[in-house]
Amino acid sequence: MDAQQLEQEISIIKEMIDKTRKKTADSGHMLIYMGIFSIVMTVVISVMGIYQLDRYFMPVIIAMALVNAFIGYRIASKNGGKETANTYSKTLFMHVWMMCGFAAVLIVFLFPFLNLYPFHVAAVLTFLVLGIAVFITGSLFELKYIQWAGLLWWIGAVLMAILPWPITIVIMAAVILFGWIVPGFLLNKQYKSGVSNES
Repeated sequence: MDAQQLEQEISIIKEMIDKTRKKTADSGHMLIYMGIFSIVMTVVISVMGIYQLDRYFMPVIIAMALVNAFIGYRIASKNGGKETANTYSKTLFMHVWMMCGFAAVLIVFLFPFLNLYPFHVAAVLTFLVLGIAVFITGSLFELKYIQWAGLLWWIGAVLMAILPWPITIVIMAAVILFGWIVPGFLLNKQYKSGVSNES
């Protein structure tokens, strides 16, 4: 291998690393935007509970699920066909979130409708599923702070299962903030700057 070939291969490797950083930063954007919207909707649902507007819970939750799905889709397809290169981690990341999102839809909408369990149980089960998605995300990108964020979702699920309703709203907001939005900011910042920190 001559010097020119070596330089060309190094250039290709650098290009792939840059693309991986950009795509991972986009993954952070997804966590941030979906997390912020989820916190807003959690506050809306809690206010509705205070004013006894329980009959509107389901339409609001359906709207939240649809908007979150749209946000995730827009961020995932932002580059559309312009990018031919993709990474295994990025592809697996999107598949994990699609499957966990689908499971969350079944947990929140189908199973309570079939009277499999009371509606308030859906939030606990959804947090367990999202904890799996967050933990796998941390494993894919080899970032321990995101793996810990996955554990935070499971702790939140346990607390929501044993504590009364008004406190569960606070737990939901705190878990979304520290288990979704903050890791999204860290993920985005770390890979945009190109710093590798496996804290």
